[in-house]
Amino acid sequence: MYGALAGVFYIYMAATWGGFIFVCNMVAAHVAVLALVGRYSSRLHRAYTLFFIIGTLGAMQVRGYNWCTEGAGHTYAVLWWHFFCLCV
Repeated sequence: MYGALAGVFYIYMAATWGGFIFVCNMVAAHVAVLALVGRYSSRLHRAYTLFFIIGTLGAMQVRGYNWCTEGAGHTYAVLWWHFFCLCV
């Protein structure tokens, strides 16, 4: 539930503020630190996956950003940590 709620607020942030990529990278960094210190769990994976999917798909609907949220260099950290979470 928290991941879905964070994804919805991420969409709102993408619609109102240009620095939404920074927030997405901070979430990825937080997940990375939690994984590195051994606090990774299935609940974290579920929340991060919901945030990633809902947030990215919603941000792509914002006029002016469209596909820049996917495949741009500044979003690679988010993608790498999501794939890492899938492999763990």
